[in-house]
Amino acid sequence: MSNFGFPTQYRMKELMIDGEDISALFANLEIFENIFIPAVSGSVTFLDLDGAGFVEEYEIEFNEPFSFSIEAGTGDEIKFDGVLNGLNNEVTQNGKKLYTVDFTTIEMRINEKTFVSEKIESSPDQIASDMIEKIGGTMNSSGAQGEPMIFNASRWKPFKVINYALQNGCSGNSSATKKEDGKPTDEKADGTTGFLCWQTISDNNQYRFCSVDELLDGAFDTHEDYQVQLMNRSQPMDEVKKCIIDYDFNEMGDIQTKMKSGAFHSLNISFDMDTGEYKEYIYDGREGDTMTEKQKDIVDSFTRILFKPFQNDKFAKDCKAADPDTGDQSRKSLAQNNARQNTFNDQTGHLTLYPNYQIKAGDVIDIKINKIKSGDGEGGHNQKHSGKYVIKQVAHFFQADNKSYTRLTTLRATQEVDRSSAQ
Repeated sequence: MSNFGFPTQYRMKELMIDGEDISALFANLEIFENIFIPAVSGSVTFLDLDGAGFVEEYEIEFNEPFSFSIEAGTGDEIKFDGVLNGLNNEVTQNGKKLYTVDFTTIEMRINEKTFVSEKIESSPDQIASDMIEKIGGTMNSSGAQGEPMIFNASRWKPFKVINYALQNGCSGNSSATKKEDGKPTDEKADGTTGFLCWQTISDNNQYRFCSVDELLDGAFDTHEDYQVQLMNRSQPMDEVKKCIIDYDFNEMGDIQTKMKSGAFHSLNISFDMDTGEYKEYIYDGREGDTMTEKQKDIVDSFTRILFKPFQNDKFAKDCKAADPDTGDQSRKSLAQNNARQNTFNDQTGHLTLYPNYQIKAGDVIDIKINKIKSGDGEGGHNQKHSGKYVIKQVAHFFQADNKSYTRLTTLRATQEVDRSSAQ
């Protein structure tokens, strides 16, 4: 195992632009992966001479191939292979220039050159896999297929096709049924749905796919025993790597925003363009598990009205009516996806760790945060903040002074992820 003397230290093995190593010019680098963003991205800052430097000599246009390989003190290594994506900033001082250049993965560039014109008849999982294959990527699916869906892609780019499947697909946990009592127009929307697809930092820039419910259940890796503690130089690197340097929770339970979005209680007006029937689908989160008891008392009526014309027979090949909720799945996805997407990020926090390249966006991290003792008060763990969190974003930062760290953005659902480890 490598050991550079201090856990924040790292070794730049290579930093390449268009086949040329610029490690000696390096000033700063940051790279991000996020469950809501389809591509890994970041920026690199390097020094150069004004008029006779690297950029002029090699005629750099800031759209060239870009790669790096970095080794942490634990022996972990992070690699990236992509492309530059434009000049972000340029500063000149005393005959020297400081360039800050954005970069992203090659899959993003291929997406811009690829168009899809075909009838799509498949599950959301297979749709995402097919589109990722078109741009040269690889898929790591949690196994959530979802219900088959039908739509036309008319010169859409692959990421647009994926986004349509994520927003309109049904995971199998939602339904639209006749309400037992009430007006003839009254219907009932139940359950939740919604999918996510994002790219991670890995040797092959792998994509992940899962439903939101599976994400909250820990569809991918779980990292345990991370806690706030003072770093002891005598500790092994594997233990030091699990220290939380700093943390904050800047958003917790904004019920007003969730009411405005209709996350808890909404009305979906669905006018059937095939039959002329008018229906009102009530979604009431109080009957599910996405609300706390206090929230159920507050949101006792719908807070948002949704509307979408319903056209289920538009893809039927003959004169027979299409199977229910196949050509148009909005009655099983519109309110249900709106509810799930707006209730699984109730708490947002940030954790700063020593360099850790094993943690990926979409993983679950189990943390322990100690209570602040007052007088003779008992210690223990803070039950509000300790427990399991889904990792929304992973960011790695590397500085010219040979220091680096990993910053996580975490989220937790309204009905929080199991806290059993915090007891």
